[in-house]
Amino acid sequence: MMLSWVGVSDSIAYENGWWRALAMVSITPTALWGPIVLALAYSYHLRRRPARG
Repeated sequence: MMLSWVGVSDSIAYENGWWRALAMVSITPTALWGPIVLALAYSYHLRRRPARG
């Protein structure tokens, strides 16, 4: 699904454009989960590290 989402592969055939849009809206949070968790973990680390000096 991810390859067809970015346009590399078009192996998934949809009946119309609405089904394709629904698939993209449904898969986007899953695809962005890893980078969002990394950004939140880094932000948490910056807030909780001991003060220097």
